[in-house]
Amino acid sequence: MNNTKKTAGKTATTGKQRQGWRKTRCKGERVIIDPDGRVIHGTACDVREAALTPERRNALAKSLGLARYLHGEKTIDAAEFRDMCEDRRRAAIMFDVALEGIIPPSVRVSPAMFIKLQAGARMLGYTWSEYLDQLWSGELEALLDHAESETGKRELPLTRQERAALARLEAAAL
Repeated sequence: MNNTKKTAGKTATTGKQRQGWRKTRCKGERVIIDPDGRVIHGTACDVREAALTPERRNALAKSLGLARYLHGEKTIDAAEFRDMCEDRRRAAIMFDVALEGIIPPSVRVSPAMFIKLQAGARMLGYTWSEYLDQLWSGELEALLDHAESETGKRELPLTRQERAALARLEAAAL
């Protein structure tokens, strides 16, 4: 959102400017405030409302697993455990939204397969991005065809979290 107006080569502010992510304290508790002004405490409810992508949810789960392990081994006490979990949840929410569209999802392939796929894309006259779009579009169509033959519906069996993440991504694209 751009709240500035160009006038005769000068930039004038037309209202309250949207700020970035801020770390602060609210009633003695550490919180982050997102660019829209929502206060995020780092609770599990905040994570559900943020509708993280599945990749980020899995990374958060592994991170929280480490915190649980440290607490179980008596390396950290209950207060440190709670603070660590809240910090990790806040960071996951902030980075999921902040890095959206900047860092693409990663797919692991062997180096030999990667070289062959790049050569194939070049042979067909595609850029690497165009080739991947064609490749994944074809694969998605095949999956939808399979789902339709199995269930009679042309839709994938998405989890509740996947549906929420897709809805958030589609809303952000508008």
